[in-house]
Amino acid sequence: MENDDRPMQPFPPRGLSHKFGPGEWHKFLDELRDLESRCGKNKHDRVAILIAACIENGINTMAYIRGVLGPFGYNVSHVSLILKDRTGTDPERHMWSVNPLGHYRTIR
Repeated sequence: MENDDRPMQPFPPRGLSHKFGPGEWHKFLDELRDLESRCGKNKHDRVAILIAACIENGINTMAYIRGVLGPFGYNVSHVSLILKDRTGTDPERHMWSVNPLGHYRTIR
């Protein structure tokens, strides 16, 4: 894990509260922490896996993804770099596509 003594995020980032019912936010964070603990040491791959988990759970804009992974101890510039680098239309190279409104979706 990046930082084992991170404080728990008490609430979803602004604008995400409608996506999570009571207790679902903390359950999602627990699942994300568990996933993170099972990832390898490569930070690029770890961030990509956590981004994918966010997108699969409806956290699908750069601002929201950064808002979730920043408090996890990840540099938000690095998160943005990985998100941009792995976004496109080639399934052999990219993990996500993005629509004109800035919503990401998995292409693999």
